[in-house]
Amino acid sequence: MPLVDHDDDTLVLAAARCSVADVLADRGRLSAAETRGVVIAAANALVRCHGHRVVHGDIKPANLLLSGDGELWLADFDASGATGDDRTRASPHRGAGPVLRPVDDVTALISTALECAIGHPVDPSVPWSALQLTQLGCPADLAAELAVALRRTLSAAAFASLLARDDAALPSPSAPNQADRTPTVEFSVI
Repeated sequence: MPLVDHDDDTLVLAAARCSVADVLADRGRLSAAETRGVVIAAANALVRCHGHRVVHGDIKPANLLLSGDGELWLADFDASGATGDDRTRASPHRGAGPVLRPVDDVTALISTALECAIGHPVDPSVPWSALQLTQLGCPADLAAELAVALRRTLSAAAFASLLARDDAALPSPSAPNQADRTPTVEFSVI
């Protein structure tokens, strides 16, 4: 999130237009191209985090914010920490273990991709076949790639590469006048 202003004890970050969860709530699911766009942008953010040995720890649609300028921002680092640190909290259906590991962020991103494409959460620990994912409503070409991702241990970069297509694009943000679902964030510096 871009820094908008600061003084001696406050940082003010730009307000996101909405989260991917907001778009899912409004539309039900994303297209294959939009799901790819979300995954690629989030995976690229995770590559940077993991490169600094930081694990996010809570990847889910509500923590992927869309700006008015067509960017995706990774938010809510409350559960983050250094690789190998004890986990403090995580989303209940994201398959996280007792310590922070980059692979758990990728598993959560796979789960998020499934939720975006299908319109509801599914258990990423199940070895879903492409046919089963298609029967749940996932577009066939995306279902094949997600079924492969569910059977492999991937880095964030490898997952982004698996889903890379020329048509990948972020979804349009939901209407900006919604009930303040994604407010500006202020941090106090102590």
